[in-house]
Amino acid sequence: MQIYTSLDMRVQQAGIDAMAANAPVYISGQDFGVSGVTLEATTGRIISLVQNTTFNETASADPAKGQTSLVYAADQKYGNSNGLPPGSAYKLFTLIDWLEKGHSVNEVINGQNRIFNNFTVCGGPYPVTKEIANYGGVRGFTGTARQFTAKSLNSGYLAMAEQLDTCDINKVAERMGVHLADGTPAGGDPDRENKAEDNVPYESVLGSKNIAPIQMAGAYATVANKGIYCTPRAIDKVIGQDGEEMTLPESKCSQAIAPEVAATAAFALESVMQSGGTGVAGRPYDGVPVIGKTGTHQTFATSMTESSTKTTTMVWAGDVNSDVDFWMTRTYWNGIQMSQIRYTIARAMQGAANAAYGGDAFPQPDRNLTRQVLRDLPNVVGQPVDQATQTLRNAGFGVTVGEAVDNEA
Repeated sequence: MQIYTSLDMRVQQAGIDAMAANAPVYISGQDFGVSGVTLEATTGRIISLVQNTTFNETASADPAKGQTSLVYAADQKYGNSNGLPPGSAYKLFTLIDWLEKGHSVNEVINGQNRIFNNFTVCGGPYPVTKEIANYGGVRGFTGTARQFTAKSLNSGYLAMAEQLDTCDINKVAERMGVHLADGTPAGGDPDRENKAEDNVPYESVLGSKNIAPIQMAGAYATVANKGIYCTPRAIDKVIGQDGEEMTLPESKCSQAIAPEVAATAAFALESVMQSGGTGVAGRPYDGVPVIGKTGTHQTFATSMTESSTKTTTMVWAGDVNSDVDFWMTRTYWNGIQMSQIRYTIARAMQGAANAAYGGDAFPQPDRNLTRQVLRDLPNVVGQPVDQATQTLRNAGFGVTVGEAVDNEA
């Protein structure tokens, strides 16, 4: 048989070289894994697939030496991996649902960190009692959805999600090709009676679900491809022993989100790769426009996803089991901080893809979805300062408390 893969060695070799230079095969005491994948956004073809470990599918495989048969980029069906938590990369689906519900990326929201207890899950209220921190202990700020995206602000996205339904957020993920590594839909088993437990707010917004990087790359490729999702595939052609071309598994492209929603989401994701954005270190700086999103899962893992209009790359690095304390920011290899290797590898892979495939300017965002949203100013006359401050912030206003002024009356 003759099997023609979709891998493009112009991109694949760049990924191999970047992996070898930046990612150790193993870290003592950790189930350390790094996975990189690049898709052709307009077709779903997998043009690069790299991993830090040494492949070994025999009984002698030694995880302590970085040997495994698991394909971290794929799910159980195509590599027996249990999936990897994308972290804040999953915020994409809150952003898409936000836009599909008619909200603007320039709408101002109170993104101050607090306990969020006004969530809706599958049509019903779902209060929570635990406060989730922002990265670096940032307290948050009142800002726009685009600003929250650039800074990957947890509290900002939770404030957005309070105005949505987390079941709808996960349905967006499903439309964009995402499922859990075991094949279960992103929103859980559809036959399960208590659907709320599969759509709890924090994991549905902040991405603690176990998902294959290929699925996440496919979702971001959908944004880059004007809302059209293409099934990821690794085989271009198979010629059988009789010399005849064999039928391949079905792969298709379909409109998953509206073009204007995709264009506006791209507009928000461009800010991630610009000065002040969390993904700027992964930018190739080769003249090809790129969008992107960073992801962090607690202290165990980080990811970098970036895309031109032609190709999409996702790199994930961390403890693949997340059952051992692993501080990415405190662990170094050859002088490289483990939380930073996502940038270097993603930049190399996307840069090689840009050189091979190019990329165009992203479409202009929708005017309605970028409109300025005006809000009524609440009357806080007579309220104590703390109460007035909270009232104004809840209405989406920034508040600065000045010095006391004598009443001239």
